[in-house]
Amino acid sequence: MAVANLLKRIELPRGSRFINEDVRPVGTERRTWTFLTFHNFWLLINCNIATYLTGSALIPLGLTWWQAIIAIILGNILATAALILASLAGAYYHVGFPVFSRAVWGIWGSQFVIWNRIFLSLVWYGFQSWVGGQCTYLMLLSWDPNLEKHIPNTIPASTGMTSAQFVSYFIFCIVTLPFLWIKPHRIQKFFYFASSVTLVFFLVLLIWALATMGSDGFGDTLADSTPLPVTGGPQSVTWLTISGIMSTIGGIAAGILN
Repeated sequence: MAVANLLKRIELPRGSRFINEDVRPVGTERRTWTFLTFHNFWLLINCNIATYLTGSALIPLGLTWWQAIIAIILGNILATAALILASLAGAYYHVGFPVFSRAVWGIWGSQFVIWNRIFLSLVWYGFQSWVGGQCTYLMLLSWDPNLEKHIPNTIPASTGMTSAQFVSYFIFCIVTLPFLWIKPHRIQKFFYFASSVTLVFFLVLLIWALATMGSDGFGDTLADSTPLPVTGGPQSVTWLTISGIMSTIGGIAAGILN
């Protein structure tokens, strides 16, 4: 009986597949986002560790630091253009992706793109959660250097992770789970807090980068360069730059469809 009552309490209101609260235009009382809210939202989407992975992955491929920056800037320009076009329906008519996709695909055809978007969200959430789990693992490891000994590894090495890393991933998921209950029109305060922490982190990271300039630190990234042909194959500067542009767009593709 207790389980039945719990399921009843968390059950969502029943509605038609054609019209419900998720597809109706956003009411005036829920249009609470301001320019600063959108600014903080996109700041958090773009300024995170997953984004850093894009830049750090381009340099080992052979691009110099400034070539990687150019690729990232061009990728963000193209992503911004796609974002603006995708957001026009929401800006003018206050409807979401499931609704305006019907204008292109129809009532039933839109099911394909909606499910496509759902699976994309699952992959993106899993990737971000794994990165968050790695951060949790590093924090726990800084507190206890013998963490791996305290959590014996029972996971095969072929998976690329240990039991301690998986536990850290699980901890991150549990800690962040309550934030999913915050409704979008009430999340501004969380954005203010998170964006402030992010800006402080950026400042600390800049100080660290400047402090480690030298042969044994960050300076090698600026000084080292691998001569590559401008054109002529997949290992040329042109193709690696295009790869960097597409990687940048791919890193924000899930947010564009929001």
